[in-house]
Amino acid sequence: MDSYTDEHIIKGIKAGGKELEDVMRHLYNDDKLRKDIFSFIQSRGGVVEDAEDIFQDGIRSLIVNVRRDKFKGENPTRGYLFGVCRNLWFKKFNRNVRSENYKSSLKVEDRDEKDPESELVSQERAELLNKLLEQLGPKCKKVLELWKLSYSMKEIAEELGYKSEGVARKKKHQCFQGLVKIVKENPHLVKLLKNSPQK
Repeated sequence: MDSYTDEHIIKGIKAGGKELEDVMRHLYNDDKLRKDIFSFIQSRGGVVEDAEDIFQDGIRSLIVNVRRDKFKGENPTRGYLFGVCRNLWFKKFNRNVRSENYKSSLKVEDRDEKDPESELVSQERAELLNKLLEQLGPKCKKVLELWKLSYSMKEIAEELGYKSEGVARKKKHQCFQGLVKIVKENPHLVKLLKNSPQK
């Protein structure tokens, strides 16, 4: 069958065997679904490899949820799958951000948890991060802060008064590239983020 309805997809997943394989193949080769999911992930800092992993994980999650009766087809299957992939990416992205942002902080705290200056060091590190963003200007700082908090481009556009999601997306990309440039041009700031201040 060239086109699967939601009913066929759910029925195939529950049936297992060849029917399940056919459904998985159909979803995996759904060009529009793939394009929507890949575009979403790439617009939020992911690369093609990330999108591919999330897409496959999303299909697996759909199968598990259907078999456990967590999803019974009340909503369109493809819309549900997109939502699953969206949530998977937010979890992965936020986990990666937390890991990068706090890796050096954790190393300092682990080295001497009872150090009375540890709180001060943490505050100074946060101030340095804030200064990096401030060099981009208030608009860029706000855009990146909202993006980091998983705001959609539409929400960012509404929050900051941009005309469209496209304008917000372009601004986010411009600001992110600006941040990368500042970091590359000021390696000493990165070192300060990783080490305690010298007396």
